[in-house]
Amino acid sequence: MSAKRLLEECDVGGEFSIWEECSKDVTFTKLNTATGLLIYKGRSTQMDRQNDQKHVIKNGDFFKDPLPEADLYILARILHDWADGKCLHLLERVYHTCKPGGGILVIESLLDEDRRGPLLTQLYSLNMLVQTEGQERTPTHYHMLLSSAGFRDFQFKKTGAIYDAV
Repeated sequence: MSAKRLLEECDVGGEFSIWEECSKDVTFTKLNTATGLLIYKGRSTQMDRQNDQKHVIKNGDFFKDPLPEADLYILARILHDWADGKCLHLLERVYHTCKPGGGILVIESLLDEDRRGPLLTQLYSLNMLVQTEGQERTPTHYHMLLSSAGFRDFQFKKTGAIYDAV
């Protein structure tokens, strides 16, 4: 019987990440991880004090500060906050830091290819336009960003819920 190498993931988050949405045990058990690192853009949060042996939480700027090497990078509701240039910059940083054979999980609300729906995603996109420099995107738009950053072999999963997976 061979020993399995445990997955190391990095949840690159904003003020609210998967960590804050779920308990750490549920989130990281599902990912079968030994260690994890969450990098927050912006202010220090209460999460900084909740480090344990398996999970390290760092306050930092994911556009500038070093990213940890990991098998899986999770960007949940991050890319919709930023214009294409900044998204590409962040995705390139992730691509160049990702371990061989690793990948990225992007959680966002996907627009239909014709951009006519879903209505809730259109409203999110309008909100992004008003409050940030970002937007909601179509699968084709994400494919362009990810392939420009170096990623290959994409899967897009419309979940039927608010957020989808790339």
